[in-house]
Amino acid sequence: NYSTYLNNNIKAFAKFEISDKTTTDNSQQPNNQNTYRLSTLELKLRIAFGERLVMSKDKLEVEGKANPMVWLSYKKNLKNVFGSPYDFDKFEFLFRGKKYTRCLGETSLATQYGYINGFAPATELFNIYGTGENKFDIYCMESFSTMSPDEFFCNEFAALYLSHNFKNLLIDFKKFHPELIILTNIAWFDGTQQLSNSATQQLNYESGIMIDNLINIGISKLGLGTFYRYGPY
Repeated sequence: NYSTYLNNNIKAFAKFEISDKTTTDNSQQPNNQNTYRLSTLELKLRIAFGERLVMSKDKLEVEGKANPMVWLSYKKNLKNVFGSPYDFDKFEFLFRGKKYTRCLGETSLATQYGYINGFAPATELFNIYGTGENKFDIYCMESFSTMSPDEFFCNEFAALYLSHNFKNLLIDFKKFHPELIILTNIAWFDGTQQLSNSATQQLNYESGIMIDNLINIGISKLGLGTFYRYGPY
């Protein structure tokens, strides 16, 4: 793999990977083979507005915070290169942005889109991030707290993660500064390419409320939240 800055805001990545994978179920592989090879070329761009490059002594450093930030990714599996039987293209897009509004707080938005052109094995399909394996779990940004890991596989999806942090504008005490956060996550996915147990075109919704900064221990803070899942599921 190789990466380089094209300018202050754009970093480019190039990667070539050969991997041998073995499935332990009846995933649809050519000729019913459980072991297969992937030969993948990946090109990515990271566009980070607000950052700048600074040369400090003999080291190149990045200053400033990226806002907004965009990731663009193209992955190509090369058929018949080092024995790979697959020919498919994988496209991914990610946008992250934040905006602080005086007297209202901070709004965060993240959007994702992914699409696979061609037949890809089950291990290469998109898997919408879910962290809701148990009643109580650790919250992860840009994931679905009420969706189980590996619950949905798809060859095309779009997701939106929207949250607003009121900071300490609504609740504030002398030595106690809890932050009220409201969140909504929406995902659309299409799993019609393969996998008989995968859902077809559907929407998945969840909304939640969190109170952050209940416990502040210097560089870290802890909070608590709850989420509700609705829609077709």
